[in-house]
Order: sequence, then C-alpha cells, then structure tokens
Amino acid sequence: MIPACVQSDDGVADRRRSARAAVGEGSWFTLPSAWTVQLLDVSLSGLAFVSPLRFETGRIASVRATLGGEAFTARIRVCWSAASGAPVHVTKSFTVGAAFLPLEDGSRRALHTFLKVSPPNENQHAKHGR
Repeated sequence: MIPACVQSDDGVADRRRSARAAVGEGSWFTLPSAWTVQLLDVSLSGLAFVSPLRFETGRIASVRATLGGEAFTARIRVCWSAASGAPVHVTKSFTVGAAFLPLEDGSRRALHTFLKVSPPNENQHAKHGR
C-alpha cells in the first residue's frame, strides 16, 4: 500500500509515515550509476581512463571491462584526476588514474593474460626515454 501524500509546509508532497532527521555533513549516500569511459592504459597495479565526470582523489569505484575477450571487474581507488583534452564525445572530459584494490582471482588471471599478449603502450616508452 502506498502512503497517502500530505502537503508539507513548503508545498512539497510528503509521503512519510514517521519523523525524519536532518543529515549532517559527515554522512554520505551513493546511488549506483554507470557510464562509458575511454580506457587509456592498464597495468598490473592500475589503469588510466578518460571520463565525462571528475573523480575525487581517494574515491572508490567499480569498473567492468573486457580484456582480450575475458571479463574483468575491479574496485579501484582514484589517485588523480585532471581536466583532459583527450578525444571523447563530450564537451569536457577528465583523465583519471586509479590503483586496483585487491582483485578477485578471475579478474587477476584476465589481467595477467591480457598484459602478456598485449604490446606495450608506445607512449609510455616515449615518456620514459626508452
């Protein structure tokens, strides 16, 4: 049964049946959401990607990808995020670097297999003068 709506003092419909308390600054709430990002590179310890949204340093997120045909899922911790000029179909984008949190066995195997058969990122070699 859906509770009947009651008009509150500010004119907004209110369907609450019990008292509510204000939430302070130390509280947080997360809604699961997903959007497509452009994966730039991946290593055993983390990855870099371009996103239409800025990520706060320290933020924990979940990623899903296919690496060489194998499913890969991981939780990551954002290390840095910067405005980007990378080609993405949005007006503003951010390049994000993140470290993997402990990987499950299947994802660890998919990552190791992918890194063994994939050529190294030529841009990384150029940056380090190799």
